[in-house]
Amino acid sequence: MRSSKPFLGTVPTFKAAYPEVRTIEVNVRYEAGMRGEFQGTREYSEHGLPPVLPYSNPKCRQGGYNLMATLITLTHAKQPSYSARLYCHGHEGTPKGRKVGDACDASAEIEITLSYK
Repeated sequence: MRSSKPFLGTVPTFKAAYPEVRTIEVNVRYEAGMRGEFQGTREYSEHGLPPVLPYSNPKCRQGGYNLMATLITLTHAKQPSYSARLYCHGHEGTPKGRKVGDACDASAEIEITLSYK
């Protein structure tokens, strides 16, 4: 039997966490470095949407964007869309965070589109 991580606290799926949302699309454009070098794009829907969006830097530790706080705000206000430029607050240290390295220079442009029931 496979065990899976809950989507939000003890809620098993996106639909259970946000029953008022019909569909969600999250488009992320990843960039790195001071000049904003393009690193790729990623699209998410309610299936496979992570609670924390990872950035494109594989060396980054303790980074990522907590998507849940944004989704709670958007769904509470019934806001249909959101876009922002996000900067990683992680670092390029050791995997368990014992040594903090240089600041992560990754960033991302995020676009969220929601439709409600």
